[in-house]
Amino acid sequence: MIAVRAPLRVSLGGGGTDLPSFFCEEEGFVVSAAIDKHVWLLVSTGFQDRYRLKHLEWEEVQSAAQVEHPILRAALTHHWNGAPLELASAADVPAGTGLGSSPA
Repeated sequence: MIAVRAPLRVSLGGGGTDLPSFFCEEEGFVVSAAIDKHVWLLVSTGFQDRYRLKHLEWEEVQSAAQVEHPILRAALTHHWNGAPLELASAADVPAGTGLGSSPA
């Protein structure tokens, strides 16, 4: 099992310049600071013959292409070797707070 922790962050300025609608035309620049709250990812392989993912919802699928969560699907289809795995994410704060969880 692999467990990783990344700090959540507060955007101090420039939030929105990291959106494609802006940075495709201009240069983006964001200033943010890490805080003492974290997002966690737990990953294990070899126990199942399918993908089991826990984020805001539970997913259990046969292939990475079937994953409904768009970020997880992209990460698994582009950066994973294809072996089934179990992945769970959790955070110290609720989703939708505006604290940047993308480092994880």
